[in-house]
Order: sequence, then C-alpha cells, then structure tokens
Amino acid sequence: YLTPSGLCMIPQEGPPVSMTLTEEDLLSEPSFPSSGLMVLRTRVIGWMLGKKISVTWMGLTVEGIVTERSVNADNMKGAWQAELLVEL
Repeated sequence: YLTPSGLCMIPQEGPPVSMTLTEEDLLSEPSFPSSGLMVLRTRVIGWMLGKKISVTWMGLTVEGIVTERSVNADNMKGAWQAELLVEL
C-alpha cells in the first residue's frame, strides 16, 4: 500500500492486529460506503496508515487495514474528530 511516506509491504498472510477499537472509542456507528470498506469516526489520535485494526460494535467484530484518514479539528466550536477508511 502507498502512504505519504512511501510504499509499505504487507505479508501475504496479512499484518497482525495493531489496534483494537470498541464502542467507547467510536464517536458514531461505523458506516459501510461500499462492499469491503468501512468508515470509522473517532477521536483525533495519531492513527497510522497501513495498520490492521479490530473494531467491535454492537457485539460484531470486524478486522481491516486503515488505508486513509482525515482529521476535522475545528478550533472554534465545531467538530474535533478523525475519520478512518478501513479496507475489510
């Protein structure tokens, strides 16, 4: 996969789970914009691209790789959150 810092390789069997998120870590319900993709809204933390995560929501656990992230850090009175695009 390609990151801003360059090309990173993933073993054929896949990377190990680096992060585990629970309902308490998410700001809203995960959304699934298309088959094989999930969007997570979380607090602003140093999320790393290419890391495999495990997400549990309403008793369902899903694993995927963080492929993109965006940060909305409005200093006045708006949102302060990150969105992660996860490839399942």
